[in-house]
Order: sequence, then C-alpha cells, then structure tokens
Amino acid sequence: MRLFIVRHGEISWSKIGFLSYTDLPLTKKGILQSKRVALELKNKNIEEIYTSNLRRCIQTAEELTKCLNLKIHIVPQLREVNFGIFEGLTLEEAEEKYPEIFKKRKRNKWNFSMPQGESYKDAEKRVMPLVKKLIKKNKNIVLVTHVTIIKIILKSLTVISLKKIEKYQYMPAEVVVLEIKNNKVELKKPILS
Repeated sequence: MRLFIVRHGEISWSKIGFLSYTDLPLTKKGILQSKRVALELKNKNIEEIYTSNLRRCIQTAEELTKCLNLKIHIVPQLREVNFGIFEGLTLEEAEEKYPEIFKKRKRNKWNFSMPQGESYKDAEKRVMPLVKKLIKKNKNIVLVTHVTIIKIILKSLTVISLKKIEKYQYMPAEVVVLEIKNNKVELKKPILS
C-alpha cells in the first residue's frame, strides 16, 4: 500500500511564519497546482481520499476527485498544528512579540505546547490514530493536509529525524509518497538528503 500525502495548493498568505486555523482559499495558481497533482496521481490506483476540514485542503481534494472520481472524506484530524498565539505572525513578529515563548518552542517544537495552541506531540496524538487506522485498510490512500502535519506523519512513521525532515522545503501541492509493506515504511518521494 501507498500513502500519498499532498500538501494543499498555494494560498494568498505568503509570509514565512505561522498559519494554522485561519481558513484561506486557494489562489488560481493553487487550483492549477491541484489539477497537476490530480494528473500525477491519476494512474496510481488511488482508492480513497481524506482531507483536512480547512478550505485550502478541501479545494485541493476537490480537484483530485474530479480526476480520480472518488468521494472525499473530510476529517478534522488532518488540520494543521494549532499555532495558538503565534497564529498569523511571521517568524520575526513572533520572536519580537513573544521572545521567551519563541525560544522555548524553537528548542523543543515536539514537546512545547503553544499557549492557546498545541505542540507537535499534541498534534501527533490527534493525527496518528487516523493514519494508523487508514494504513490497516491496506489501500492506496491520499491525505490532503498541511506542511507541519506532513512532517509529523514522516517523523512518526519513519526513522528520519525531525531535524532532517524540517530541513526540506515542502512546496504547495507537493506529494510525499510512503510505501508500507510488512509493517515497514519507506519514503519514496521526496528523497531527503
């Protein structure tokens, strides 16, 4: 079986920083990117599509289903990590406005729970029961989600370090491919070096 984990297409928010629950639509480019992904996945024997319940992911999944002719399962577990008080801020703004919290989070993203938000570990507890349940189906499945959730899934299912996973820049509408055979998970795409 394969998990095809798709980051949603481009949105109008172009800051490098913290965007989680703010519900933005895809841009025209984001829709075109999603159509390209649909064509890329067309002959991959996809059997099911699951998506975050945020608009940018639903719109991406809708483009996939037009090509793949499958029902979309909308699941809140695939929502982005809740960045709490950092929501909508650039990295620089977050560091300036909340210097101590920014340092604590930077030192330990996995365990540090954001005020009014969650840690990567909190999000893992939300998303991984769903992912493990889907893996048991032994089907080729698409998950349409967000960049931090992709990182958490990779960290949870592979032996790749979070440091290495975070070095890679996951682009809008990028597809991450995991192959699962005999309880072993292999990252097929991208190649993280």
